[in-house]
Formats: sequence, structure tokens, C-alpha cells
Amino acid sequence: MRQIKWLLLAAALVVLAVTNPPMPLYTAWAVQEIQAHASGVLGALSSVFPGSLASAVASSTVRDNYLLFSIYRTNALGYHVRVLGLVNHFIPLSKLP
Repeated sequence: MRQIKWLLLAAALVVLAVTNPPMPLYTAWAVQEIQAHASGVLGALSSVFPGSLASAVASSTVRDNYLLFSIYRTNALGYHVRVLGLVNHFIPLSKLP
């Protein structure tokens, strides 16, 4: 019985490591979130120049990779957020603007 528990734990750790989301996936998610919440000039510019927005987000994001999950810290265009990346999903740790 104990071996099964260790095997399940090892399998869960492998799944977490394999599904730790990479920076490009985070950048795409962050651009979608900014476009969904942006208004005024930023909203218009993000629709017209999505590549520029992705570049701004990528260059102003720091990824702390903990192998099983990542913490992303983005400080761009007035947005200051911390996001947990886990199992190819993103969970905001600070309030999105």
C-alpha cells in the first residue's frame, strides 16, 4: 500500500513538472487579460498592435520557475500583477486592474 502512495505522489510531481506553463503561454494569457480589461487608448492600441503588447508584456515579466509551478511578476503599462502558473493554467495572486 505504501508503494502505491509513493508511486501516486511521484506521478503527481511528474505531471506538475511537465505542465509547468512556459513564458510564451503566460504572455499569450496576459495579453488576452489586458485586452479584456483595457479601456480607452490602451484598449485601442492593444487591438491594433497585439504584437507590440505581447513584446511589452514579455520584456517586463520576471518568471520565478520552481519546476512544479511558476510565479510570474509583470510590471507593464501600469499593470503590476503576480500570477501563479500551474498545470498550464494561470491564477492571479494579486488583483487584476
